[in-house]
Amino acid sequence: LLGCGNGNNFYSAASTGWGLMSLAMQAELGLMEHDDAYELALSTIMTIDASWPKNELTGFYYHWTRRDFVGLGECSTIDSGLMVSVI
Repeated sequence: LLGCGNGNNFYSAASTGWGLMSLAMQAELGLMEHDDAYELALSTIMTIDASWPKNELTGFYYHWTRRDFVGLGECSTIDSGLMVSVI
């Protein structure tokens, strides 16, 4: 099992997508400033575009990566869809 918390070095494409969606919800509910949510979302989207590993043939993103953006596990249609659904 993957560890949780600050020492975790694994990132999920699907969880990143849920995180982007949560930024929008937090901003709309007044739980964070719109500008802060926008900046975090934009930074995340730019990092996905520049660094998240994906299959060169299909364009699908790897489900898992690490801080050094090495693709781990499978390339997944569902996880890719969840990550880019708000882009």
